[in-house]
Amino acid sequence: MATTLNFTSAPFTRVTQFTTADSTTTKDILPANATKDRRVYGITVYTDESVARDLYLYVSDGTTTWRLTTVNIPIGAGNTNAVVPVDIFASTQTTPFIKNRDASGAPYLHIPAAWSLRASYGAAMTAAKVGNIVIIGETY
Repeated sequence: MATTLNFTSAPFTRVTQFTTADSTTTKDILPANATKDRRVYGITVYTDESVARDLYLYVSDGTTTWRLTTVNIPIGAGNTNAVVPVDIFASTQTTPFIKNRDASGAPYLHIPAAWSLRASYGAAMTAAKVGNIVIIGETY
């Protein structure tokens, strides 16, 4: 293991959409990178769903997938000015995993090379509704 960080200045943003057809399917929201570790600085969920749903967040080493947490996504999160998008990092369900801090003090979730972040909903979404998960981070 290296003793120093080598930043590649490769920030990324990734959006994954869930629909009625695939909402309960566990899918990559941050696919594996065979050679680079990643820092995830934020995960935000937006939806036009008319029913509150549980979102499951997983980490996978390519062989085994472990559920990290379950976060409730309220009706219409981020789809109206009355309900803000869900900041997964701010959820009390997720904070036990966000212990690392970068040099400026920003919290992050470390994802090793060849690992991925995955998600699914606990129940099928309502017909014609979507949920979007936005991830921001950096590859190093």
